[in-house]
Amino acid sequence: MNKDLRNKKIIIADDEEIYNMLLTRLLKSWNAEVTSVFNGQELLDSLSQNHYDLVIVDNNMPVMKGSEAIEKIRHSFDEHIKSIPIISLTASGVAEEKEEFLRLGSNVVLLKPIENDTLYNTVSNILELNLVQ
Repeated sequence: MNKDLRNKKIIIADDEEIYNMLLTRLLKSWNAEVTSVFNGQELLDSLSQNHYDLVIVDNNMPVMKGSEAIEKIRHSFDEHIKSIPIISLTASGVAEEKEEFLRLGSNVVLLKPIENDTLYNTVSNILELNLVQ
């Protein structure tokens, strides 16, 4: 299957520079337009200034945690921001953390490290891309 996210704008918020870079490169290799930020406040600032199709956010970040950013996104007055799909990332396998992300409004929670195919399939499903060749 040819992986193609052409014309999709995705923002990644993860303070782990290497993980942020790896996700960015991977998504760009699938032709997505990618913006990367390093904390929840930068995520909110960028969402208020740009149009994105998807948010990928880690939880444990400085300045503002991912969970707080998700809550602010879901309570936004801007309908596009409020309804943007969100994939949450966590290195913790704790079920309560996953449940908290979902309660706050994440569409999906993925455990780090993420397999390439898992990420692509999750992004494709959320963005409702046609996967048929």
